[in-house]
Amino acid sequence: MIKILALVSNSGSKYHRVIIPLDLLPKDKYEVTYLNEKFFLEHVIKNYDYIYIHWRQQTNPVHLSLWKEKYGFKIIQDIDDYWVLPFNHYMYSKIDAAKKQLFDQLMLADIVLCSTPYLLDKCLEFNDNCHLRENYIPIGYQQFQPEYIPVQNRKPTIGICGSLSHYDDWMSIRNQLKRIQGLEKYFDFVVAGYADETKVSKEKWDKIVRLFKNPKVYRHLPVNQYINFYKHIDILLAPLEINEFNKAKSNLKILESSVKSTITISNNLYKEKGINSYFSTNEKSYFETILSLRDLEYLNFWKEEFQKQTIEKNKQLQIDNQLDRFFYNKN
Repeated sequence: MIKILALVSNSGSKYHRVIIPLDLLPKDKYEVTYLNEKFFLEHVIKNYDYIYIHWRQQTNPVHLSLWKEKYGFKIIQDIDDYWVLPFNHYMYSKIDAAKKQLFDQLMLADIVLCSTPYLLDKCLEFNDNCHLRENYIPIGYQQFQPEYIPVQNRKPTIGICGSLSHYDDWMSIRNQLKRIQGLEKYFDFVVAGYADETKVSKEKWDKIVRLFKNPKVYRHLPVNQYINFYKHIDILLAPLEINEFNKAKSNLKILESSVKSTITISNNLYKEKGINSYFSTNEKSYFETILSLRDLEYLNFWKEEFQKQTIEKNKQLQIDNQLDRFFYNKN
């Protein structure tokens, strides 16, 4: 039995990078324990074969290095975001302050797992044993039950879905959103993920909501229920600002939206990530693409076709990115 201690942060990305892949490991071969603590004691960590660290979980690399040498456990560092953020990103200060610690963790790790080739190249500067383990949606697992939802006897919906980490991405197409509001005769609008736990987050979400005309607003859901947002969105707007941080992003947004037959419109940053969807090569084409989807027969065809293609892509990604190939008995 291989014993794994997973050190997880409070970020949403831990769900896809740590919780799901570890839960899918064979239960007769692996015993997994999760710990969400910045500081942990020697007597806790010494009993494991592997320490699996999510990238936003900070540790004490000095202690970890001493204990690793003393007890012989292996360290797997998982990372799915680039540490260079735009200065105006709401996580900039937090991530920038943790860079040194992250670099120490990367150098200390026996294995580094990266979500994209771009990120892999960046991590190779710190560790020679880096591997690509791409994101995927485990079709049929818990909330990820495929559902084809055609548009019948209603207007199709256009919307956004996510957290405020995408605030600047959404704002990057605000001029197009002003034009899209004029299509209310043909479409309804949705904003999903709204959270007002702080004054700043409420102000930003309210600004996003005002970009749409009378949108239906869905509040934030727990991470193990979020796929239900897509039941309410036929056409997802998922722009990415062109910057170094977004170049390292995976295509997870497109992979997950297809579970509920949602079509994604984005820019060429996603196209380069090897997934079929609608793509906008420039800001103007968001509006033009949406205009073509007023034809409900055409829209429903692509909802179904896109879902079929992407589910097959997901299934192959799950086969190619099984986590257990990175574990082995240390003896």
